[in-house]
Amino acid sequence: MKKYCIFLLLFVCEFLNAQSFSMTDNISVSQITEDEYYKCHKRTRKFCRTFIDGKKQSPEMDYLISSNTIKNRIEEIWGKDYASDDLFGWGYYELGANTSKFKYLVIVDEPINPIAYLLDKDMQVDSITIMGAGVLTSDNIYFTEELYDCDESVHLNWYLITGDQVKRIAEFKETSFEYQIIFDLRLPGCFAGNKGHYYCAIENKLTHQRCYYKISIAQGTLMISGGILKPT
Repeated sequence: MKKYCIFLLLFVCEFLNAQSFSMTDNISVSQITEDEYYKCHKRTRKFCRTFIDGKKQSPEMDYLISSNTIKNRIEEIWGKDYASDDLFGWGYYELGANTSKFKYLVIVDEPINPIAYLLDKDMQVDSITIMGAGVLTSDNIYFTEELYDCDESVHLNWYLITGDQVKRIAEFKETSFEYQIIFDLRLPGCFAGNKGHYYCAIENKLTHQRCYYKISIAQGTLMISGGILKPT
């Protein structure tokens, strides 16, 4: 009976940790402790560009929003009723000089999943739309998390903004649909570190047991996309 209970306990523990990952072949994943995750997060700020909240608008961005350029894009996807600056939140990153024809990455909070637009130095909106909420590294890699209004799951993507192109360079998914990115006021569910390292924390939807991961990316074969950059 004692052996049976031990076996059952091991089986339950294994079941609770049974994540099922799907990823591109340039990704490696290792599990870390919560303490390591916290310490890595404390060291990461210098590796990402500063996000500027739309409420603290620069004159250029003030012009952008008032010109209806972004509103028209929102209306195309979500309808006229939603295309009001009183209803959606937004902000932006400034891309580094001489690394791309693009000057800004503008993130707009859609009803379900935020989307990002690229603007050139003339404030013209590029045709590419990037799905998900994310952070922009100093190397102009946009690390995004897909968001959901129900049946949440773990779905991460990496996009490289270079020259006049946007390239999706990696994808990572948890395919059992039993896990979601953590929501914690102390810690972010995802963040970017140095040397091609990225971090995410997920939890079981039923038990809320958490697991912490370090994800490394070797930029090999690039998956080049155009138009709406949305995973299939």
